[in-house]
Amino acid sequence: MDGPYRILWSKYAISPDSVECKDEVSPSCYVEVGKGEVPRNTNEVTVSFTIPEASYGTNFVQYLRSWRPEDPYGFSFTVEPNITVSPATVIPHSNLTIKGTGFPAKNDSIKISLDGKNISCNTATNDLGSFTSQFTLPDTIAGKHQLRAYNDTLAFGELRPASRSARPSSWNRSIRI
Repeated sequence: MDGPYRILWSKYAISPDSVECKDEVSPSCYVEVGKGEVPRNTNEVTVSFTIPEASYGTNFVQYLRSWRPEDPYGFSFTVEPNITVSPATVIPHSNLTIKGTGFPAKNDSIKISLDGKNISCNTATNDLGSFTSQFTLPDTIAGKHQLRAYNDTLAFGELRPASRSARPSSWNRSIRI
């Protein structure tokens, strides 16, 4: 089982006809996210690698062995939305920054709500499904409050007809005032 290996990632299923991406990920290409050498007389290997930032949905990884390229190990995983808020503790009329990753890509309109009320800081995602938005916290009482980021098809983890779903806990965040 010794010899070189490669770890490939793509937003699309990797096939024998796939080629390495040059500029951006497209349906017929992949990105090499790791490579190494399996020591002689070894029956198992542990490999660590970092997946590039990706938009919402299924992603694919292959462990490609040089000694058996026709039989790669593959798996898929789902990127789900996540938001971070800074600072986590604020007073009214302070600025908050919300950063989101793992949302649908390419100018998908994202709305922000505070305790269920929309905030006028609508924003759009970039090609990787990420966004950054700022707003001024309105007058509110002290305590824990909930910020949510959503669009027309991802709504707090509820499955709507012909839509996509996501874990609500991954993109709801609390702030303390």
